[in-house]
Amino acid sequence: MITTRAIVLATGLVDLLPPIPGLHESWGKDAHVCPCFSGYEVQDKRLVVFGLPERLPQSGKFLTAWSPYVTVVTSHEFEPVVNERLHKLGVVVVRDEVSALVRRDDRLIAVSTDGGKTIPCDGVFISAAMRAASNLAATLCEVDETGFAVVDPNGKTSRAGVWAIGNASDPLSHLIHAAAAGAQAGPWINDYLIDLSLVTIKN
Repeated sequence: MITTRAIVLATGLVDLLPPIPGLHESWGKDAHVCPCFSGYEVQDKRLVVFGLPERLPQSGKFLTAWSPYVTVVTSHEFEPVVNERLHKLGVVVVRDEVSALVRRDDRLIAVSTDGGKTIPCDGVFISAAMRAASNLAATLCEVDETGFAVVDPNGKTSRAGVWAIGNASDPLSHLIHAAAAGAQAGPWINDYLIDLSLVTIKN
């Protein structure tokens, strides 16, 4: 057992990837989740975007900053204004679902679809669901429906002495945000510990 007067949760998150053949072999090589992080690595390459439909238009939009060869694959029907915007950006929308990633000589060469199409590509971006990497927060404080800690602007949770930073509370937080959140929480944790010391001295 570990005894502590305060705790900072920094347990991160897990991407919930679909069970698609070839994805495991491509993960971290040709398959990515964040256009902002990985777009530079695939500039001017043929890219396919698929996954959660609500995120696909933005992912496709972001990737046009890096490549003119972007294809969104989804059976979801976007609003006309979304289709028009994607068309103006040069994004091709294929009404289908990705069923497999096709690899040859240890590199991605295409994706296959449920409808029998083969779409040549050099990389894919997956709009995947996410969950908290640990259920520790759920045992200590209030969490949202996906298991992430609910915090105030300083990282304080619903339970005294418990703070959460980075992806422990915000699924969209990046490394630099997590570091900043830790710096933001630090003085308030120190304040809390000093107050505990005052109570101890008084008693």
